[in-house]
Amino acid sequence: MDADYIRALGLDAEDPDWEGIGRDWIRPRDPEARKRLYGKLIEGRLPG
Repeated sequence: MDADYIRALGLDAEDPDWEGIGRDWIRPRDPEARKRLYGKLIEGRLPG
C-alpha cells in the first residue's frame, strides 16, 4: 500500500504496524499488528 492511500483511510502511514504486517492486509507477517490497524481504522470512523 502506498502512503497516500493509507493517509486517505485516516491512518498514520508511519505507524510501525504497517511494517509489522509487511504492508499486506491479506497475508500479514504479524496478525496482531493487523488487528491493531483494524482497530485504529474503526476507531477513526466512530463519531465523537
